[in-house]
Amino acid sequence: MKNEAQQVTDLIRTPLSQAGLIVEDVKAHAAGQYRKVTVVIDLDTDTSDPVSLDTIAQATKIVSELIDDVELFNDKPYDLEVTSPGATRELTAKRHFLRNRGRNLDVRTNGPTYTGELVDVTDKGITLMDTKKVDYVIPFSDITKAKVVLKFR
Repeated sequence: MKNEAQQVTDLIRTPLSQAGLIVEDVKAHAAGQYRKVTVVIDLDTDTSDPVSLDTIAQATKIVSELIDDVELFNDKPYDLEVTSPGATRELTAKRHFLRNRGRNLDVRTNGPTYTGELVDVTDKGITLMDTKKVDYVIPFSDITKAKVVLKFR
C-alpha cells in the first residue's frame, strides 16, 4: 500500500499546489477488495485561516478525478477521505509554525516548556511571547514537541 500512497502523492501534489494547497500526508489502506485513501491537505503559509469545507470539497474533486483518470486501483472501489491536519496536530515543520503565527503554543524542549503567543518564525527557530510580554527565542533544534493551545470562549 505504501507504493499506492506514493503514487497518489505523485499524482496529486502539483494539481493541488496549483490550487494553493499543500499535501501533508497520503495513506492508502487495503480492506479486502476495497481501498481507503486518506489525503491530508493544508493551505499555504501565507494565511493562518483554517482549511474551509469548500476547500476540502474542491480538493476532493481534484483528487477523485485524478485517481479515476489513471485507474490507479484497476477499477476496484475505493473510499476517498480528504481532510485537514486539524487544530491539535503536532507542529513539526517550519511551515506549520508559519501557519500558526499569532496563536498560542505549548512548546516543549529538552529543558523548559514554554507557553505563549507565536510572534515570529525564522529559518532558525521561533519566538514566543508569554503573558508577561517576555520573548523567548527557541531554535527549531531544541523543540521536542509543539502544539497549538486551543482557546474556548
